[in-house]
Amino acid sequence: MDNPQVKEICAVVAQDFPSAATSDLPVWRVGKNHYARILALVNTAPITADPVRLSLGVHEDANVNVEVALRL
Repeated sequence: MDNPQVKEICAVVAQDFPSAATSDLPVWRVGKNHYARILALVNTAPITADPVRLSLGVHEDANVNVEVALRL
């Protein structure tokens, strides 16, 4: 999907979580101006989904599911 939110989300992750890599980011419309997304990250240090959700708080028009995998 050519949604501008994808680029914005990737930029936020790169800035706030430089050791994390986005492995998947599907975004789909669930209402007129509402979106859902699943953000899958791979990180070299353990992090929880909560700080990632807080960083993405600029997108309040959406449901967000964050998955974080640890890369050893």
